[in-house]
Amino acid sequence: MAWLKTIIHELVLKATRTRILFIKNSMIKLFMRHYQIKLNEYSRKSISEYKSFNDFFTRELSLNNRPIDESAKTIISPVDGTVAEFGSIKLGKLIQVKGIDYRLDEFLNHQ
Repeated sequence: MAWLKTIIHELVLKATRTRILFIKNSMIKLFMRHYQIKLNEYSRKSISEYKSFNDFFTRELSLNNRPIDESAKTIISPVDGTVAEFGSIKLGKLIQVKGIDYRLDEFLNHQ
């Protein structure tokens, strides 16, 4: 079944990179509706300004909507998201996300 996983992966990859307007716009609209995304919070305000779903997925926030706390003691996350995993830090190792182990010092720029 590894071949099926590979085929599905390739199809999804092609779909997210397509520039065919109907496909691209439909995927963006579905995603926006499902996750209640409001484009007025981003620098590009119309789906027509995005070349592909991937381009939309990595959209830039409007600077005025999300001020960044610049305190050295603040940890910020450059994404909108929901916490899916949490746990204790043991031996500097954090929880596994999508099959990848992370170390605390990687998140804190080795400081």
